[in-house]
Amino acid sequence: MVKPVSPNIINQLQRINHLRWLFVGVFVLVTRFSLESSDWFSVLALPVGAAIFVLLVFEWFHHHLAHSNGKYFGQHAITILLFGQVVLDIGFITFGIGATGGSYSLLPLVYVLYFGALESFFSPFAFLAFNALAILSYIGILFVQAWGWLPPSPPIGLQFSNKPYYEFMLLVLVLNVVLAMLRSRKNNQQRWKIEFDNAFLTNLNLLSRTAIDDINDKMAFIGLADKIKTLLEADNIYLTHWDEDSERVISLAADSTIHEFYMKLPPTPRYENTFTRSVKQAGRLVLAENVFCSPYISPRVAGHFSARSVLAAPLFGKPENRFMGALLVAFKQPHYFSSHEIARIHQVIDILSLLISRTWLHQEAIRRAELLEKMAGQVTNLVSDLKHTTLLPSIVESARSLLQAQRAALHLQQKNGEMKCEYSVGLSDEFLKQLTRRFNQFAGGKILHNREFVIIPDVHQDSRTSPVQDLIFGEKFRAYAVFSLNSDHEQKGALSLYWDQPYVVSTEEVAVGKLFAERASAILRSAHIYARATEEALTDILTDLPNRRHLDQRIKDEIERASRYEHTFALLMIDLDGFKAINDTFGHPIGDSVLKQVAVALRRTLRASDFLARYGGDEFSIILPETGLERAMHVAEKLRLALSSTRLHLPQETQRYLSGCMGIAIYPKDCQSAEDILVCADRRLYRAKRSGLSNIIFKDEG
Repeated sequence: MVKPVSPNIINQLQRINHLRWLFVGVFVLVTRFSLESSDWFSVLALPVGAAIFVLLVFEWFHHHLAHSNGKYFGQHAITILLFGQVVLDIGFITFGIGATGGSYSLLPLVYVLYFGALESFFSPFAFLAFNALAILSYIGILFVQAWGWLPPSPPIGLQFSNKPYYEFMLLVLVLNVVLAMLRSRKNNQQRWKIEFDNAFLTNLNLLSRTAIDDINDKMAFIGLADKIKTLLEADNIYLTHWDEDSERVISLAADSTIHEFYMKLPPTPRYENTFTRSVKQAGRLVLAENVFCSPYISPRVAGHFSARSVLAAPLFGKPENRFMGALLVAFKQPHYFSSHEIARIHQVIDILSLLISRTWLHQEAIRRAELLEKMAGQVTNLVSDLKHTTLLPSIVESARSLLQAQRAALHLQQKNGEMKCEYSVGLSDEFLKQLTRRFNQFAGGKILHNREFVIIPDVHQDSRTSPVQDLIFGEKFRAYAVFSLNSDHEQKGALSLYWDQPYVVSTEEVAVGKLFAERASAILRSAHIYARATEEALTDILTDLPNRRHLDQRIKDEIERASRYEHTFALLMIDLDGFKAINDTFGHPIGDSVLKQVAVALRRTLRASDFLARYGGDEFSIILPETGLERAMHVAEKLRLALSSTRLHLPQETQRYLSGCMGIAIYPKDCQSAEDILVCADRRLYRAKRSGLSNIIFKDEG
């Protein structure tokens, strides 16, 4: 497609052609009134006719050029047209000089006016060539007339005097060339500056568009550094990241020639001076003409750069104006940064700050979304099981996985106010023992009083860990965090996470950690309420023993366990002798007190693994795991002795001793199901009651 011509250029060409019409008209009028009536037409007829024809051709060409909209004529056509016009114009002016007196004519001054009008259309080389052509044409017409090849021109009104002054005209033409070249050079410099600025702005806009499209991860920063390097014509470009939590400078990216080397550099220590730390403190650009003699960077860090002069510019995030890092513009040789360069660097960092802010916000949003999604999954898993035996390990493992910690522990506050480790991962028993005893000496041990959290990125560089350095040295972890577990009205405990290497917990991780701790606290409270509700549902309110519902559940569990491991167990049913008389004599409150005393006596006689429950009324049930008939009879005798030796405290200082009848059933010898074993033991109990006081029946009749 033909590149269209600017309408401004077409308009200028038309105006110049109109000036040609004016020049021809003036020339004809002056010649007409300066010559004899018989001479002027013969002198001007042919050249003026040719000039008018050419002007008409140019008018036609300009008209079609203006209306073609680049369809037929483009930049190449306009260049040919312009060059042709100039050559023809030089020819007409030269003819006019010859026709108006040659060396006596004033028309050479038209060259000065003419080339002044065309100065902006040509390159310096073309402009010099056309001026040289004009001078040679002028000299040529003088020689032609001097040698008599053309008849001498008649005197007309376009003469300055009767003396030739071609030397003066040549001097004027040469000076015009010199002055025009100087103006052209100045204009070209301004044009070059404008074009360079336009190119810079174009590349800056291209940089913005490209970066906005591509910069979604840290690897894209390499291409960004390359574009900035080209844009600022620097030897190297470095991008640094400032970690606010650790107060250290981290390598973000560099141009592709040094990126791999630059990214291998370790983060600078907190105490060491760097360009990034310097621009953060100054809040503005800092310049080092020699990096080895600069207060803005330590000599050790300067040795990492293959540069001599560096300008460092701060990068502030939007919209919070948070300091993110720095842009380092480096030159390998001593370099003077002009005000023009500094202004451009300001433009670059404005765009770069927006781009990095966008990237940081994008990555933070993704990271937070991932953490929150992961946390939601962890919390969902926790809510699905409210049993303490499985809930506490799940909380610890979920927190450890969520924040990628190698070790973790969960401490809960006891009724006496002391902290006890309920579950841990990756921590030694000795450490947990000492930690429980010295919990408040740990940084974060007192967070229970303030409902806060504490982060220790490196235990070797934090004075808060001084009281427990001996424990830390033995366990060899390098970073830890403690999040409080609180409810609305009571403090629950603390969740501790440990990392084997120094670890800076990000802002997003802290937020998610606090949120997880809050959810874990709520779940623990729900689990506590659930446990209490479950216990109440399975506990006899009067004796605080398991009730009939709990007994049925425990029998099923024991049957499943006995079937799996081929064990036996015994079920004892006990009914108190004479309890109805106590109720009738002293009333039900005293009867309730007796039942409590009996429950204490029975519990004291049994093993910790035995299961004692109140079956109902004055009946009690006992499950003896892994017990056969012989041992069951032995336990029954112990229980009968315990009852007979238990002195009851009754009103009016009445003392009485109780006894009880018992029925015994053995699984799987006597029965094969939970219902059958209860029926069997109950049947034998009532046989014992019919037989007399304190009887024990362990088999059916027959």
